[in-house]
Amino acid sequence: SYGGASSDPSFASNVLTVLDQFGLQGFDIDWEMGLDPTLLASLLTNMAQTFQQKNAKLTLDVWPFSSPAYNYPLMAKTLNQLNIMSYGPGCPIE
Repeated sequence: SYGGASSDPSFASNVLTVLDQFGLQGFDIDWEMGLDPTLLASLLTNMAQTFQQKNAKLTLDVWPFSSPAYNYPLMAKTLNQLNIMSYGPGCPIE
């Protein structure tokens, strides 16, 4: 869960430090279970503010169905890309 990261003012800058250290261009948030709309919104807002200053990419893995945890207008403003998961709970492969 990213609940703690959403309220940690140093999380985004710490992630950027690791990205710079290893020559990476961005970070993918893969928060699958226990999504909390308030915490997710806080995480996206905080990370986007920090990442946009450094032109780093921010992506989020989402389920292929709507969720009350997804604030689509905020996601459009803060993310570079959505990655649609096609596996896991509620996603039978036939």
